[in-house]
Amino acid sequence: MAKHVLAIALISLILVGCNQSKAALKEAEQYSSAGMHVDAFNRYVSIYRNNPKLIEAHIGAKSTGNFLVSKHFAEVKILMASGNYESALNALDVAEQFYHENQWLNLERPPLGNASRTEIRQRIADNYFAQAVKASEDENWVAVQMYLDKVFRYDPKHIEGKYLEMMAQLVPDYRRGLKAMGLGMYQEAISYFEIVINKDADFANALPLYNECLEASQFTMAFIHVNENRIDDKYNECLEGYVHEEILQTANPFITLVSRQYLDHLFEEQLLSMGGIIDEESLIEAGNLLGAEFLLIGEIKGIEAIESADDMRNPSSLQAGFNGLTKSKDRNTRERTLRVVYKFQLINTETGHIAVAKNLPFEHTGKIEWTSLQDKLASLPAMWEESLFDEILSLTNGGIFKKKKKTPRGLATLSEEQQLELFFEYVAESIAHEIDVFSKHRRIER
Repeated sequence: MAKHVLAIALISLILVGCNQSKAALKEAEQYSSAGMHVDAFNRYVSIYRNNPKLIEAHIGAKSTGNFLVSKHFAEVKILMASGNYESALNALDVAEQFYHENQWLNLERPPLGNASRTEIRQRIADNYFAQAVKASEDENWVAVQMYLDKVFRYDPKHIEGKYLEMMAQLVPDYRRGLKAMGLGMYQEAISYFEIVINKDADFANALPLYNECLEASQFTMAFIHVNENRIDDKYNECLEGYVHEEILQTANPFITLVSRQYLDHLFEEQLLSMGGIIDEESLIEAGNLLGAEFLLIGEIKGIEAIESADDMRNPSSLQAGFNGLTKSKDRNTRERTLRVVYKFQLINTETGHIAVAKNLPFEHTGKIEWTSLQDKLASLPAMWEESLFDEILSLTNGGIFKKKKKTPRGLATLSEEQQLELFFEYVAESIAHEIDVFSKHRRIER
């Protein structure tokens, strides 16, 4: 009896399942008839996955699937025909995604013709390129670059786009160079023309204009250090050598420094004999004689050297040690402060105009210690305001004036010659910096 009941229940379930599947298939057919193809497709797929043996569900899914594939690709062609290429590319992405996700149904892919992905991307790139060209005609270079970025997004090898991008980079700098040149700002013009030349040496007439600006910016300059009466000429020449060397080390292409060997000695004597008082007439004469457009005139306006000494001796002249009492060495401490003010002016010899004028204050304090056995150091004078430089020369045999060398800063025990070097370096570096800045930013009236 139980077996008969179980068989009847099983048959009932099968009949119910069949009835449900038929109802679901009928529902899917109704969706398809009403043009609701997406809903019909999803319904067929759901039925088939629940009952893979139901052939009608598989046939319905494949039929509606092929219809949807054709519809998606047809939309791509329509959008391309209307020139809406970016929307066509998005539609193509949707069509291909649907096709690949449902390949288990062996769907048929319709021929695209001109609606290939490469063709669509090329059309988009060409459209943006046309907009970039129009922006370039309006000289809106920011917009040009914006459109070109989109061009290369769709076609990284777009030849015309590459050329226009180069123009978008060159033309603005070229125009800026022309404008700066017209205003007499030749150094600024040079910087713009140099950018253009580095990218394309044959662009327009950028190279000739660059050379013209370089020639217009160049000037000759002579440096004259007005001698300080309390300082021997050899030390004045030493400072002058530092300034010459520092200016040359800037490698500034605009400055031609007149070498000291070409200075007219007689004229220099006449100029320096005036005690640093130089009027406009003498400046014009100096420029003519030296062939220099600018004179760089420097002098020490004030110098002060203060020294204090302290002797430390053992009263008994004896020093306790492991081996008993020994004769002690006298120890001496001396502190020196050097204060100097250096003034320089850069003067246009054609107009007498002072282009640059600076006061350079310098102060440095150094301390040394030595024993009585160090005869050379012990022979230093108690007051060195008047005899400092001669004393230094005798101690160093003129060594510091043979070749400039950089002196480490921050040392607590600097010798006199090192203290002088600090002053020379400070003056030379300051002057070279000011002249370098002036040469690169001056405006030239022509």
